[in-house]
Parts: sequence; structure tokens; C-alpha cells
Amino acid sequence: MREREIPREWQVLQFRDPRTVLLKFDQFEVQIAEQNLPEDVRSLRVRSLRPANYLRQAALFCYGMSHTSRLSVEFALFEDRDIDCVTRWMDGDMLHFCAVQLKELVPAHVNASADIVAELAKLSKYADARDLVVAFYVNREVHLSFPMFVPAKIGVSEVWFYGATSPDRRHWMLYGDVLATPTRYEFEYPS
Repeated sequence: MREREIPREWQVLQFRDPRTVLLKFDQFEVQIAEQNLPEDVRSLRVRSLRPANYLRQAALFCYGMSHTSRLSVEFALFEDRDIDCVTRWMDGDMLHFCAVQLKELVPAHVNASADIVAELAKLSKYADARDLVVAFYVNREVHLSFPMFVPAKIGVSEVWFYGATSPDRRHWMLYGDVLATPTRYEFEYPS
């Protein structure tokens, strides 16, 4: 993740530990499973639950980044133009911040025609967002073959993919940066 000049409003955000957030979501999902609720509510797809969906996605991405970087990557939701969240981490005695745009390859039952290459092509709208990292949540069973076609006109800093690799969603992968020399990382959901 790249560092950028730190806007004043980022310095006062409430940053969260992704592990703590994911453990709370784990408890929440157990409670939800016991209730007879529509699928779009259980999967946080209704408009009123969209912030919770972003919270979970940001926590998953930052938890994976914490494991790959061996640094404690925290996040704060912050919607401003192309930014969905801001991450921060300490490396030595230096505090770093990064703007992140969250994207999702939705489950097939939500949109069967959604395609990762088409989603990547949409990133061409970011002509000059060199300080922006894009994190794609791969939320369906799909075989991602790398290297894949990445449009040349993507103007973002980095592109990462993350998603569950097991049906019980205990095993996860993080793959990126696809704009540089991508590497696949594995991590476990916290328990």
C-alpha cells in the first residue's frame, strides 16, 4: 500500500482493528443464522446494511494485509469520492495512511453475469488516482487465473483481490498487487 499526503480529516478518524471487527461479525453471523431472515438481510445486501457490508469487507482486506505485511493495518470507513476507507499502519517509527476503494465480485445469485475482467475494465475511469488502492472482494466460487488481463489505462496505485478459499470461509487468500509483481498470500479467518 502506498503512502500519500495525509489529509487533516484522516488524522481524527476512528480507526479499527480488523481482527476485533471480524470476531464481532463471526458472533453476529451465528445469531443471524438462528433467525429466519431473507438472504439479502443475512448477506448485508439491503441498503440500510451497506455500511456493515463495507465494514466487513474493509476488515477482511486489512486483516489479510496485516498478515502479509506483518504490520498491524487498521482502517476507518471514510466515504469521499472514490474512497471507501482509509488504512493506517506503523512501520518502525513512521505512521502511514492509504486511501482504499472497495469493490466486490458479487455472488452469482446476485449477478450471474458479473465478471472479474469486466470489473477490472471499469477501473479505467480512474485516470489519475495514483494514491488510491483498489481492493476486490471475490465473493463467489471462481477460478482466478493469473496473470489476467489488466487494462493498461488504470490510473490507481495498486489492485488487490481477496476472498475465501474454503466453503466454511475459514481459509482466505490475498493476491496482489496485480499492477506490479503479484503474489498470492494465504491467511486464516480469526478465531
